[in-house]
Amino acid sequence: METIAASLWTQLGHLPAGARMLPPSSSGPWRVPERGWCLFGEKTAFFLATDGIRRRFGAVALREKFLPGFFSGEKFSLPRGGVGLAGECNAVNAAALRRLLPGCAPSAPGAVGGVELISAPEAIGETGSFPVVLAERENFGDVLDAATFAAFESGMKRPFGVGVRVRDAQEAEKFFRAGATFAVLSVPGAPADGLDRDEYAPRVFLTGNRAVAVSEKDFAQARSVVGAALDAAPETAAAAAAHGAAWSLEISAPLSEAAHWILARELRKKAATPRELRFAPEGKETSVHAEIAACYGNYPIKTVLE
Repeated sequence: METIAASLWTQLGHLPAGARMLPPSSSGPWRVPERGWCLFGEKTAFFLATDGIRRRFGAVALREKFLPGFFSGEKFSLPRGGVGLAGECNAVNAAALRRLLPGCAPSAPGAVGGVELISAPEAIGETGSFPVVLAERENFGDVLDAATFAAFESGMKRPFGVGVRVRDAQEAEKFFRAGATFAVLSVPGAPADGLDRDEYAPRVFLTGNRAVAVSEKDFAQARSVVGAALDAAPETAAAAAAHGAAWSLEISAPLSEAAHWILARELRKKAATPRELRFAPEGKETSVHAEIAACYGNYPIKTVLE
């Protein structure tokens, strides 16, 4: 690590204004990936080194005063007054990178385009859609930090998000405050007692060239599937907007066309359109679901296996 730091420092100490450095050379088992380093200003550089299993964070500066003080690690001297730092890929250094380098910080997906939920932070650069690293509630902080270093290691070439699956608006607010930029609202069925049966059943709704009938039985089934989601959606949408984040809705029970129609109409009335809807459809046909989504909010739909 010190040899790698010295390689970067040598270049930093003789760097013409505006010039780019070459990647630092390997040292024993440690190497720096092609994009795993970053020039910060003209007097400081950061890098990640790996031996194939472990990763270490490092920094070099022309003088100690140019090394941001909120990084943690062991400092060591370099020739002619330079200073190096070797630290762990931990929460302190991840937070410092997000603070200094916006490309290492997660963001929310835009209003258009696909979103892909991924589990491995290392896959940030391997998807054509906007990648969202999805954490479990129990390990959100670890995943956020891993995604930070993965973004640095990939050269900060593309935006990414970090999200978590939540059960209600209160959990969404908690994780947005902790740095999440995306929430997947996934709640079990029930109540939505405020749904007006007379508004929806018995009725026939038209979508495109299709007519779908909604019976009282269909209405009761729909309320049991989407009721709780409708209760939680407005506050989740408000929390996401307040933090500049985004959210999607996940329905775990099979979703009928009638239930989707009721869900979509109610979400539009509540001004709580999700970034996307993930669900398991009843049957294999999804064209009516796509038309409902296009008519009531133009949100993408993504079918998932039960």
